[in-house]
Amino acid sequence: MKKLLSFALVVTILLGIFALPTSAQIYSGTCGDNVNWTFDTETGVLAISGNGPMKNYSSSTMPWYSYRLNIKSVVISEGVTSIGKYAFYYCLRLTSITIPDSVTSIGYWAFSDCSSLTSITIPDSVTSIGGDVFYNCSSLTSITIPDSVTSIGGRAFAYCSSLTSITIPDSVTSIGKYAFSSCSSLTSITIPDSVTSIGYWAFAHCSRLTSITIPDSVTSIGDYAFENCQSLSDIYYRGTESQWNAISKSSNWSNGIENLTIHYVGMNAGDMNGDGEFTYLDVSKLYAAYRGVSEVASGVDTDVNGDGTFSYLDVSKLYAIYRGLADF
Repeated sequence: MKKLLSFALVVTILLGIFALPTSAQIYSGTCGDNVNWTFDTETGVLAISGNGPMKNYSSSTMPWYSYRLNIKSVVISEGVTSIGKYAFYYCLRLTSITIPDSVTSIGYWAFSDCSSLTSITIPDSVTSIGGDVFYNCSSLTSITIPDSVTSIGGRAFAYCSSLTSITIPDSVTSIGKYAFSSCSSLTSITIPDSVTSIGYWAFAHCSRLTSITIPDSVTSIGDYAFENCQSLSDIYYRGTESQWNAISKSSNWSNGIENLTIHYVGMNAGDMNGDGEFTYLDVSKLYAAYRGVSEVASGVDTDVNGDGTFSYLDVSKLYAIYRGLADF
C-alpha cells in the first residue's frame, strides 16, 4: 500500500513538472455603446476598437479588471473618441500604448499607477488632460504634450519620479493643483506665456528642480506651489518687479526654500535705464552702475550672464548682446 501511495505521489509531481502549458485565451466584451475590447493572454495586448467614447469606470469595475496585471500593451483604434476614467488604472506591466488622433479627452486616473510605462505620446486631437491621469507612473521619463491641450488637471503627473523634463505648450492656460508634485527627477521647467494660474502645490517637493521660468501672464500662484523644492535657486520672471509683486500669492508659496533669487527679465530685457528700449544707452547705464556712479532702473536684473554676481563680465555680455554677438 505504501509503495502504491509513493508511486502515485511521484506521478503527481512529474505531471506537475512536465504538464503542458495551457493554451492562450482571448477575452472580449464591450466598453462603450459602440466600443469593444479584446485581450490576448499570450501577447498581453489589450485592443480597443469601435466608434465613440469609452465608458467611465471606478478603480475595480473596468471589464478587464481580472487581467489588468497581465496587460503589457494597449492599442486603441481610430474611431474611439475618449479614454474613460480609470480605464487602465493599476496596469503594472503596461509598457506601451497607442492613442489615435480621434481621441479628444483622457479621463481621470486613466493611466494612474502604471509603474512600467516609460513614455507616451498624446495626439494633437486631445484638448485636456484630466486629474490624476498619470499619477504615480514612476517609470515615465518623457511625455509629449501637444499644442491642442489647454489645461493640465490636478495631480496629472504627480509622483512621476523618473520624469526629467517636460515641455508645456503655449496652448495651456492653467496648471492644476499638485500637477507636478513630487516629480523628484525634474530639474527645470519653462511655463509658457499662455498660463495665467499655477495651482497650489503644483511643483511641491520637486527636490531636484533648480530653475523655473514664469511669464508675466501669470496672475496667481497657489499656496505651497513650490514648497520644499530645496534645490530651487532661481526663478526667471518675464516681467518687472512691480508686476511680480502684484501676482496673487500667499507668503507660503515658496515654503521651505532658502536662497531663492527672482530674476526680472521682462520683454524689454536689457532695458537698464527703463526707457522701454534696448540701446547702447543701456550698456552705458550698466557700466555706470558697475562703476558705482549710477543705478539701473528699479527691478532690472544686472546679472546678465547668470553667474549670480554683478561684475564687469555682465557689462561685457550686455555689450556683446547689443552688437548681436550673443543672446540673453
